[in-house]
Amino acid sequence: MAVTIEHVTFDCADAAELAGFWAQVVDRPVDAGSNEFFATVGRAGEALVPVLMFIKVPEERAGKNRLHLDLASSDWAAELDRLAES
Repeated sequence: MAVTIEHVTFDCADAAELAGFWAQVVDRPVDAGSNEFFATVGRAGEALVPVLMFIKVPEERAGKNRLHLDLASSDWAAELDRLAES
């Protein structure tokens, strides 16, 4: 049996707010039941694999983010325009 990645988890100050941003980027809804403490993108409807998970943590970020997503698009100009409009 193989190991699979189920979630990419982001520690953050406001889970719903950060999930809303990433939901726009990947063009998927923030999943039902999400709130400022816990949110996901990718469980509902056409699943995003892995699911993006956002968890509120009490401590502030110290220094550089140690995780980033490498994104791909066939039309970066259109995607940047779409995201800038939201």
